[in-house]
Amino acid sequence: MYGLYTVGLLLAFLAMTPRLLWRYGRGGAFRAGIGQRRGRYAPEDLAGLSGMRPVWVHAVSVGEVLAVSGLLRALRERRPELPILISTVTETGQAVAAERLGEAQARVYFPFDLPGCIRLALEAIQPRLVLLAETELWPNFLRACGDRAIPVVLANGRISPRSFPRYRLARPFLRRVLRDLTLCLMQGKADADRLRALGAPADRIRVTGNLKYDLRVTPVPASERRAWLTSLGIPEGVHVLLAGSTHRGEEEATVAAFSALRQVDPEARLILAPRHPERLAEAEAAATAAGLACGRWSTRPFPPFSHPPVILVDTVGELARLYALGTLVFVGGSLVPVGGHNILEPAQHGCPILFGPHMANFAEMAAAFLAEGAAVQVPGAPGLAAAVLALARDPAHAKRLGEAAAALLERHCGATARTLVALEALL
Repeated sequence: MYGLYTVGLLLAFLAMTPRLLWRYGRGGAFRAGIGQRRGRYAPEDLAGLSGMRPVWVHAVSVGEVLAVSGLLRALRERRPELPILISTVTETGQAVAAERLGEAQARVYFPFDLPGCIRLALEAIQPRLVLLAETELWPNFLRACGDRAIPVVLANGRISPRSFPRYRLARPFLRRVLRDLTLCLMQGKADADRLRALGAPADRIRVTGNLKYDLRVTPVPASERRAWLTSLGIPEGVHVLLAGSTHRGEEEATVAAFSALRQVDPEARLILAPRHPERLAEAEAAATAAGLACGRWSTRPFPPFSHPPVILVDTVGELARLYALGTLVFVGGSLVPVGGHNILEPAQHGCPILFGPHMANFAEMAAAFLAEGAAVQVPGAPGLAAAVLALARDPAHAKRLGEAAAALLERHCGATARTLVALEALL
């Protein structure tokens, strides 16, 4: 089975060769990291470890990096002598790790899941423990760790309802793969049940909660929020619709909702943050097609008397704090079948939150928010415009939504402490 998996992976790489060569030819972070992806780490890549065996934490991209940030901070405080290495798959994940994870002594790209690449990586890093964030199940990597008696923990684990049927198709293989996990610390009971159904040993599964409930960004003082508004030319008291982590097809819906909002509040502003920065031009095109001028967050303060109604967020890693600007917040990846994104970040600021019907990746979280009146789910693009208008016309309801979201967040914290207790025996 492992041989077939590896052959399939090689065929996938072969099919992707033109795109990989194109990305390599463009240079930048992808070219710089290609050696690391092959498991070849230069001495300077690992110099911060001082030759010690680290705790290797793998977080595929931005969301996972942010999810484990609080855990790494707590681990560093409890065991300061342990070096930490963080790996990611994406370039944006690396950028956020560099900015947010000062606790890590080394940052690298995760190797391709090919036996030769994995062998080189493990020989170079020599981890004492591996933490995989959420659902990073790489069969050859897990097998190699098992052969070397390196404990591997799935931290903040989840199996979404959307991915579960696909995993079940590979259950005979996955049952063997999952035996190489030492411990599975799952976000919720449903995640634990799904992993058990896929063949993970029941005695290795625990429910520790969602680390993202413990995630706190630096609060935004009222004075800083006012300074941001001034730099953007936004008068105090006007409506600010902030659309975070949007995907293709959602910018048009958000712009339509904003155009409707401007009929109620002509001074309203839209702050638009596409999930992938390379899509900024598409987001801008959606706004300009509706006759709306755009400015970039990175170019503030805007010149006097030049205050565009739409502000595009063109930086990485700032969205969690920027939600504080939103008097109404739409969290993307939910009007289109992506699976949704983190609604806890706007909840920390007490924002009234809206999301669409596609929240499979955050199903339990979304259900909890809806059950407690802490968010509004809209059925589609027209529903988004209607909900935005309704909340703009009923500020008391919007305030209640935001307060309920902040209160729910406080009640569900504690996953970091439970995860550390579970890890203690392995450390």
